[in-house]
Amino acid sequence: ALGVECYVCAPDSSEQKRKRRKNNKIDARNLTSKLFNYLNGDEGALQLARVPTEAQEQRRLGSRQHDQLVEERKRLGAQGNAILLSQGFGSWSNWWRPKAWARLSTLVPAWLLERLKIWVDVLKMLDEKICQAKAGLARGCSGPRPKGVGALSQMQLRSEVLDWHLYRNRRKIACLAGMVPSEWSTGDKERRGSI
Repeated sequence: ALGVECYVCAPDSSEQKRKRRKNNKIDARNLTSKLFNYLNGDEGALQLARVPTEAQEQRRLGSRQHDQLVEERKRLGAQGNAILLSQGFGSWSNWWRPKAWARLSTLVPAWLLERLKIWVDVLKMLDEKICQAKAGLARGCSGPRPKGVGALSQMQLRSEVLDWHLYRNRRKIACLAGMVPSEWSTGDKERRGSI
């Protein structure tokens, strides 16, 4: 509205690490120098971050909320598993699910079941919410999919990538997924690192 153009850039502290000095004055000097170079045609001077629109952020919410629910279920499941391990009952995968819970109920003492039961209802609710979120994401996927990509994976890719046209080639997309090896080459020697 005021004619101000805003750039959001990724932080770069490689020079500061090399010199082992960091303060606001140095940060400001480096940033203004890089901005000056960028505005004068050096596109490599700044690593600009793509700021998503509000609509794009809203499209991401479903996928991210699904992932957060899964992480919370893992966390609570691990806490219950840690209690079982600490009491000498070994590690139980998905201990709160009906089949495992029924078997567990016959093996562990009542006081331990009471402690675990606190999390069972929460974990069951999380299982239910994850299924609902997964079904909602899968409903949003229509049309053909690449071989080996499920509906949930395709929806998560769409919501995170936002616009495939921003990537000039397949290598850029692979970089986004972390599937391009690091490189340390000089002269005719070429060394590629692991993915």
